Amino acid sequence: MNAEWLKKILSKLFKWNRVPLETKVQAIIDWLECSTFRKTSRKLRLQGKKASKSSIHEWVTRLAKALELEIPKKEESS
Repeated sequence: MNAEWLKKILSKLFKWNRVPLETKVQAIIDWLECSTFRKTSRKLRLQGKKASKSSIHEWVTRLAKALELEIPKKEESS
């Protein structure tokens, strides 16, 4: 998957880059695949990258707001 367009958008959204932009891009792509912030955080940790689930949530939320998208709510299990 070519993520160059995503890198361009994110570089404008995130002025402070304590976490490398590549990690943020990877986190968002991983979140799209597994759809939970906790699983995404674990997956990144296994790759040797640090990102908390709350940070990933913030990145996804900022991107969704910039693209005028709505993040789907997690369905409750009964």
